[in-house]
Amino acid sequence: MSDDRFKSIHHIHHGLGCLLSWNKDHKPLIHVDSGSEVTFDNFEAGFNNITRHTTGADLAKLEIQGLQDIEKLMGPIYVNGPVFINGAEPGDTLRVEILDLQTADWGWTCVLPGLGAFKDEFKEAHIKTYDLPPGQDYTVFKKGIHIPRQPFYGTIGVASADEGDFPPIVPRNDIGGNIDCRYVGQGSTLFLPVNVPGALFAVGDGHFAQGDGEICGTAIETMMKSRIRLTVLKGKPALKSPHYETAVQKVVEMNSVGGKGEHGVVATAEEQPIAAKQALEGLMDWLVMEKELTRVEAYMLISVAGSLKIMHEVGIPTHTVSASIPLGIFVGEG
Repeated sequence: MSDDRFKSIHHIHHGLGCLLSWNKDHKPLIHVDSGSEVTFDNFEAGFNNITRHTTGADLAKLEIQGLQDIEKLMGPIYVNGPVFINGAEPGDTLRVEILDLQTADWGWTCVLPGLGAFKDEFKEAHIKTYDLPPGQDYTVFKKGIHIPRQPFYGTIGVASADEGDFPPIVPRNDIGGNIDCRYVGQGSTLFLPVNVPGALFAVGDGHFAQGDGEICGTAIETMMKSRIRLTVLKGKPALKSPHYETAVQKVVEMNSVGGKGEHGVVATAEEQPIAAKQALEGLMDWLVMEKELTRVEAYMLISVAGSLKIMHEVGIPTHTVSASIPLGIFVGEG
């Protein structure tokens, strides 16, 4: 789907886009009844300073030094909303059913100074752009490596009870927000706590695909069009944080590609972040040696297609973590 079509759809829907930071009066853009299906058109996806032809040198000119400078790259991070759901009251649960997701026809992944699990190693800006042809169930990372289409919203949530703005990059238990949970894709359902009348629901930050951990700080970022059903659930215990349920096929898609398993590295250390970095180091080394990737390519590939998993958290002073990559993304191999 072309960028122009996304813009025209946005105008047809009378400008549903708004800043992710909530207005202090929680002013909704539309009101809907519980059980309604709402179409969202996220034409703003952090493309302010990024095009299909942007280079690392272009990004270097922005002088980004960390997360505090992210708006130099993206501009204000936008979501669509807020949507007021009639009858939603604090203590209720909002059921969010992801019925349909359509991505734009291109996307990007960045490595930025001061951001990512290996920010101390990768101190220069890098960018990779992708063609995302409509109807194609994968994108090409490079020759011989195909990333499956697994779209989802990185940011999805409701308003907070304190009537304050919340940072778009930081998730919170009470709102959801920038949770970057790739399992909440098409066919999945998210359950959110309602904190204010109407819930005030919004979505944004479209992704074509992402690995668990998003280790370089970005996924395959893109625009998104979606259809979502919003239903208020009453009489249930108040949620302390978001819950989700996936369709059976989603579980299969998230755990295997092309009917193949994965290659993983396990590491143990006294601190979980150290164990994670050791596992990731081992996986990057394997990708460089066995798949002939550059180190920055390996870093990006794990971010968009790999998985970072906690193996145990049992109250003893050691932590075990694994980092893995699905073998099915490597096409043309036996």
